[in-house]
Amino acid sequence: MIDLNELLKEKNVRNAIENIKGNLQLADFYDYTEAKEEFNDEFFKNLKKKIENKIKENKKIFIIVFQKGDAFKIPDWFIDWIKSLRKKGILVVIKLKDNNIFQIINKIEKINGGKNNCCIDTNLFFIIDNDFRNYLFNNQNYVRNLNYLRNIFNTNFMNTSPIYFTGNTCNKGKDKYVLISLNPGAKKPNYSIEDIIMNISYVLYGNYNPIDWLNFYIHFYELFFINGLTSNYYTRLINLFAGLHGLPLSSFSGKGTRRQRTIYNFYDRYLINIDLIPYRSQSTSSLSTGSSAICYLNKRFDEVLDQVQCIRNKFNLIKVILNGKVFVDLIYRRRINSCSCKTCKVFSINILRTPRTYKNFTIYDVNINGIDVVIVDKFLTFVGKGCLTNTDLYSLGASL
Repeated sequence: MIDLNELLKEKNVRNAIENIKGNLQLADFYDYTEAKEEFNDEFFKNLKKKIENKIKENKKIFIIVFQKGDAFKIPDWFIDWIKSLRKKGILVVIKLKDNNIFQIINKIEKINGGKNNCCIDTNLFFIIDNDFRNYLFNNQNYVRNLNYLRNIFNTNFMNTSPIYFTGNTCNKGKDKYVLISLNPGAKKPNYSIEDIIMNISYVLYGNYNPIDWLNFYIHFYELFFINGLTSNYYTRLINLFAGLHGLPLSSFSGKGTRRQRTIYNFYDRYLINIDLIPYRSQSTSSLSTGSSAICYLNKRFDEVLDQVQCIRNKFNLIKVILNGKVFVDLIYRRRINSCSCKTCKVFSINILRTPRTYKNFTIYDVNINGIDVVIVDKFLTFVGKGCLTNTDLYSLGASL
């Protein structure tokens, strides 16, 4: 008998996935993608009863599938309930089906270059695709790459699925913000559950399907919310975007799941987050950027700028923000152009104005290859001496 509480605490998430995969007699599945019912309170009360009855039969894992447009119809109380089940060792995973993802994959696999409707060119797709295949089927090679990065950055990266970007790069909304950060965070049990969603076909059937991670990347904020995951980072960061977007700070007031719904609905519509290093770490406080690290970041930054350029062509790109001190060294001080590798790109970097300060933060306005960006010299939501209050973040956003 597996103990899901222990699995979700497992440091090696890859092992946890293998353990779940081998115990699917404990799982139950509900597919509502073709459902004719109205997704109202009564529907979810009945679904809750079904799951409770199956729990009595010793089922431990429940996979529920909805169409992408039905995510925010799930009521707050149901999300709170599935969160409470995790404390009892019961895992409910909600995933979304998006028929457009099938078309994107088909188009990428049929063409030999160019961009599709979701700003993921063929090169980027196969880089991510290869990473996931290594993670699932050649994990030793995946870990070898993480160890190489650990050596050049002096930072321990975790054996979890890569996250290159999150946010709807396809067709939702017309206005977008792009936030470029160094790498994804690592909060338990978030990353365990995220890993299961990103690799759901492997967990269920032992098969790999790129639709899983692409669907997760594009619908991340919906999936994050409806699976009852929480993040102090995103909860605090909304104050910055309220100021940027000219919304009253009270727009995201309230408590609990109701407030989270408002926050992640906004992110789902407006925010695309891109990570320069797509691998999680507990901390980057000891990060070093020697010549090998600069080569790696130069290559990744070139891929990131290609994606940002596509987003700018497709949407009304309101603001691009580089989040953290490392970007001051890389971009403002032009260390990104000190790369000595054969494949290095030289970026056109122009200073647009004198650096300005807000509280203990310094803000740099630059243009990189024709794209205006703002660099903030500290991690926006860091906690400690000199950190910004929610009101400070709001005022900073309004000033950008």
